[in-house]
Amino acid sequence: MLEKYRLFGMRSPRAFKGRVLKEFLEISETLRTGESTVVDLSSITERDERVGNVAKVLDQILEHFQGEADSEDLRLFLVIEEAHLWTSKDVPKEASNFLDRVVRLLRKKGVGVMLVSHKISDFDPAMRSSMNISIIFRTKYEGDLDSISRALGRDFSKTVPSLPVGYSVFHSADLGSPFVIAWRPLYSTP
Repeated sequence: MLEKYRLFGMRSPRAFKGRVLKEFLEISETLRTGESTVVDLSSITERDERVGNVAKVLDQILEHFQGEADSEDLRLFLVIEEAHLWTSKDVPKEASNFLDRVVRLLRKKGVGVMLVSHKISDFDPAMRSSMNISIIFRTKYEGDLDSISRALGRDFSKTVPSLPVGYSVFHSADLGSPFVIAWRPLYSTP
């Protein structure tokens, strides 16, 4: 991605203001800083414990925003890495239902949630239907290519395996047909 700076007329990268935590602080504290906050749960190796910790954080965030007015403005953006931990067959269906419910409720309050996983098939069809935006990076996994072909058409299922680094297929129901985009590298201003 560093090579793409010139492509977008950008100068050298800078660090973002932010912090990496091993445990989640109160949501009001996190919102007050105005910085990026990463909660690193990589030291927790037990799947159920990791899902439980994320569920507690989501519950706190939901409780905080319940009393807030609905908002069209983005107040908070959450990225949940390894979202497949919520949707695997080993995890009770209540976990997946909880995640789906929280995402729907928080969306009205101006909280965006990005679920990151390795395969499209990690999400059941009901959950996929409620996702407004899909971003598909290069994959050669046949299961995903079949899903892409059914959802977006054969042309895109042929395009996805050859996408270069920094490109993806972007699809939003609000924008109509999917298209290939080049992602601008992250850039932090002082």
